[in-house]
Amino acid sequence: MNLSEKLKTFIAKKESNIVELPTTSSKYPSVDKILGADIVKNLYGEHLILEKLYSPCHEHGNVELSGVFRISGETLCLMAKNIEFEGFDFRRTLFIDTETTGLAGGTGTLAFLIGIGYFSKDSFKILQYFMRDYDEERAVLSTLENCVKDFDYIVSFNGKAYDIPLLS
Repeated sequence: MNLSEKLKTFIAKKESNIVELPTTSSKYPSVDKILGADIVKNLYGEHLILEKLYSPCHEHGNVELSGVFRISGETLCLMAKNIEFEGFDFRRTLFIDTETTGLAGGTGTLAFLIGIGYFSKDSFKILQYFMRDYDEERAVLSTLENCVKDFDYIVSFNGKAYDIPLLS
Protein backbone atom coordinates (compact mmCIF):
# COMPACT_ATOMS: atom_id res chain seq x y z
CA MET A 1 0.00 0.00 0.00
CA ASN A 2 1.52 3.33 -1.02
CA LEU A 3 1.37 6.56 1.00
CA SER A 4 -1.65 7.90 -0.90
CA GLU A 5 -3.68 4.77 -0.15
CA LYS A 6 -2.63 4.82 3.52
CA LEU A 7 -3.76 8.43 3.86
CA LYS A 8 -7.13 7.68 2.23
CA THR A 9 -7.67 4.77 4.62
CA PHE A 10 -6.64 6.90 7.60
CA ILE A 11 -8.98 9.76 6.59
CA ALA A 12 -11.87 7.35 5.98
CA LYS A 13 -11.46 5.94 9.50
CA LYS A 14 -11.33 9.47 10.99
CA GLU A 15 -14.46 10.55 9.11
CA SER A 16 -16.39 7.53 10.36
CA ASN A 17 -15.52 8.50 13.98
CA ILE A 18 -16.71 12.12 13.71
CA VAL A 19 -19.21 12.99 16.42
CA GLU A 20 -21.84 15.56 15.49
CA LEU A 21 -22.17 18.32 18.08
CA PRO A 22 -25.60 19.82 18.68
CA THR A 23 -26.17 22.83 16.46
CA THR A 24 -28.63 24.60 18.75
CA SER A 25 -27.25 26.36 21.79
CA SER A 26 -30.65 26.26 23.49
CA LYS A 27 -29.78 22.84 24.93
CA TYR A 28 -27.12 24.42 27.11
CA PRO A 29 -27.59 27.31 29.51
CA SER A 30 -25.53 30.44 28.95
CA VAL A 31 -22.71 31.35 31.33
CA ASP A 32 -24.73 34.18 32.91
CA LYS A 33 -27.54 31.71 33.73
CA ILE A 34 -25.12 29.19 35.20
CA LEU A 35 -23.48 31.82 37.41
CA GLY A 36 -26.67 33.72 38.23
CA ALA A 37 -25.00 36.85 36.86
CA ASP A 38 -26.41 39.97 35.28
CA ILE A 39 -25.22 41.37 31.97
CA VAL A 40 -23.80 44.90 32.20
CA LYS A 41 -23.72 47.06 29.08
CA ASN A 42 -21.68 50.24 28.69
CA LEU A 43 -20.08 52.28 25.92
CA TYR A 44 -17.40 49.61 25.39
CA GLY A 45 -19.58 46.52 25.23
CA GLU A 46 -20.84 44.18 27.87
CA HIS A 47 -19.68 41.81 30.60
CA LEU A 48 -21.12 39.85 33.50
CA ILE A 49 -21.49 41.00 37.08
CA LEU A 50 -22.30 39.04 40.21
CA GLU A 51 -23.25 40.82 43.42
CA LYS A 52 -23.39 39.57 46.99
CA LEU A 53 -24.22 41.52 50.15
CA TYR A 54 -23.11 40.62 53.66
CA SER A 55 -24.19 42.12 56.94
CA PRO A 56 -21.34 43.91 58.80
CA CYS A 57 -21.87 41.40 61.62
CA HIS A 58 -21.31 38.49 59.20
CA GLU A 59 -18.55 36.21 60.44
CA HIS A 60 -15.98 34.67 58.15
CA GLY A 61 -14.40 31.95 60.21
CA ASN A 62 -14.63 33.52 63.62
CA VAL A 63 -13.91 37.09 62.48
CA GLU A 64 -16.72 39.60 62.16
CA LEU A 65 -16.50 41.84 59.07
CA SER A 66 -17.11 45.02 61.06
CA GLY A 67 -14.16 44.10 63.30
CA VAL A 68 -11.90 46.11 60.99
CA PHE A 69 -13.50 49.29 62.34
CA ARG A 70 -12.05 48.50 65.78
CA ILE A 71 -8.45 48.59 64.47
CA SER A 72 -6.88 51.82 65.62
CA GLY A 73 -4.90 54.15 63.40
CA GLU A 74 -1.90 53.56 65.63
CA THR A 75 -2.12 49.80 65.08
CA LEU A 76 -2.41 50.29 61.32
CA CYS A 77 0.69 52.52 61.31
CA LEU A 78 2.64 49.86 63.19
CA MET A 79 1.44 47.06 60.89
CA ALA A 80 2.17 49.04 57.72
CA LYS A 81 5.36 50.58 59.13
CA ASN A 82 4.07 53.84 57.73
CA ILE A 83 2.79 56.88 59.65
CA GLU A 84 0.49 57.81 56.72
CA PHE A 85 -1.97 55.10 57.82
CA GLU A 86 -3.01 57.15 60.86
CA GLY A 87 -6.16 58.41 59.09
CA PHE A 88 -6.93 55.22 57.18
CA ASP A 89 -10.70 54.65 56.89
CA PHE A 90 -12.08 51.22 55.99
CA ARG A 91 -15.33 52.90 54.92
CA ARG A 92 -13.38 54.63 52.10
CA THR A 93 -11.50 51.48 51.08
CA LEU A 94 -11.91 49.22 48.07
CA PHE A 95 -10.66 45.65 48.40
CA ILE A 96 -9.66 44.12 45.06
CA ASP A 97 -8.39 40.83 43.67
CA THR A 98 -7.97 39.48 40.15
CA GLU A 99 -7.97 36.12 38.46
CA THR A 100 -5.91 36.20 35.29
CA THR A 101 -5.03 34.25 32.16
CA GLY A 102 -1.43 33.97 33.33
CA LEU A 103 1.09 34.99 35.96
CA ALA A 104 3.77 36.56 33.81
CA GLY A 105 1.94 39.82 33.15
CA GLY A 106 2.51 41.67 29.90
CA THR A 107 0.95 40.99 26.53
CA GLY A 108 -1.76 38.34 26.60
CA THR A 109 -2.33 38.43 30.34
CA LEU A 110 -5.85 39.60 31.13
CA ALA A 111 -7.90 39.77 34.30
CA PHE A 112 -10.92 37.71 33.29
CA LEU A 113 -12.39 38.03 36.80
CA ILE A 114 -12.03 41.12 38.97
CA GLY A 115 -13.49 40.89 42.44
CA ILE A 116 -14.03 43.97 44.57
CA GLY A 117 -15.48 44.46 48.02
CA TYR A 118 -16.36 47.49 50.10
CA PHE A 119 -18.49 48.67 52.98
CA SER A 120 -21.69 50.32 51.82
CA LYS A 121 -24.13 51.68 54.41
CA ASP A 122 -25.46 48.60 56.23
CA SER A 123 -23.57 45.93 54.29
CA PHE A 124 -20.32 44.70 52.85
CA LYS A 125 -20.78 44.45 49.10
CA ILE A 126 -18.86 42.07 46.87
CA LEU A 127 -18.96 42.55 43.10
CA GLN A 128 -17.36 40.20 40.61
CA TYR A 129 -16.78 41.48 37.09
CA PHE A 130 -16.45 38.57 34.70
CA MET A 131 -15.25 38.59 31.07
CA ARG A 132 -16.75 35.90 28.87
CA ASP A 133 -14.28 36.63 26.08
CA TYR A 134 -11.28 38.84 25.33
CA ASP A 135 -13.32 41.53 23.59
CA GLU A 136 -15.09 42.34 26.88
CA GLU A 137 -11.91 43.57 28.59
CA ARG A 138 -12.52 47.28 27.91
CA ALA A 139 -16.13 47.05 29.14
CA VAL A 140 -14.99 45.43 32.42
CA LEU A 141 -12.22 47.98 32.93
CA SER A 142 -14.63 50.85 32.26
CA THR A 143 -17.10 49.56 34.86
CA LEU A 144 -14.27 49.09 37.35
CA GLU A 145 -12.92 52.59 36.67
CA ASN A 146 -16.31 54.11 37.49
CA CYS A 147 -16.35 52.28 40.83
CA VAL A 148 -12.72 52.89 41.88
CA LYS A 149 -13.03 56.68 41.73
CA ASP A 150 -15.38 56.62 44.75
CA PHE A 151 -12.65 55.36 47.13
CA ASP A 152 -9.61 56.87 48.80
CA TYR A 153 -7.76 53.59 49.41
CA ILE A 154 -7.27 50.30 47.58
CA VAL A 155 -6.27 47.11 49.39
CA SER A 156 -4.99 44.17 47.37
CA PHE A 157 -2.92 41.11 48.18
CA ASN A 158 -0.67 41.68 45.16
CA GLY A 159 -1.65 45.27 44.43
CA LYS A 160 1.51 47.23 43.74
CA ALA A 161 3.33 44.28 42.21
CA TYR A 162 0.63 42.68 40.07
CA ASP A 163 -3.08 43.56 40.23
CA ILE A 164 -2.93 47.34 39.86
CA PRO A 165 -0.31 47.44 37.07
CA LEU A 166 -2.30 44.79 35.19
CA LEU A 167 -5.48 46.86 35.43
CA SER A 168 -3.84 50.22 34.68
